[in-house]
Amino acid sequence: MSVLAHSVREVETALRSGRVTPATRTKFQAVALLLRKERARVRAEGNSSDARRAERLKRLDHTATTLAMTAVRDPALLALLAEDAIVSDEARSLTRDMLRKAGSETGLETDVDEAPPVEAPAA
Repeated sequence: MSVLAHSVREVETALRSGRVTPATRTKFQAVALLLRKERARVRAEGNSSDARRAERLKRLDHTATTLAMTAVRDPALLALLAEDAIVSDEARSLTRDMLRKAGSETGLETDVDEAPPVEAPAA
């Protein structure tokens, strides 16, 4: 998905310039969620050749590596990569928007829409 790569570059640029806003963190988390879901979908795909699947996984892994290397610049972003990270409503909404923008028909929309909202723990 070129939408993913483009979003990773936007996050990377924001971090380089020192402008890490809540919107940047939301975009970072949305991209991480989409990468995780797309990777699982490609791995489970049975109707494409092994070579095609390997190429798609290679591209996704490259994007994920770039995202992780970007996260090293801001430790708060690393927490958003955890399996048990709290996913904000804004990140869910942005994820849906990114899928629409990509013209996705992969079924990921259902996964995102049906995921129950997660409440932030009381401080």
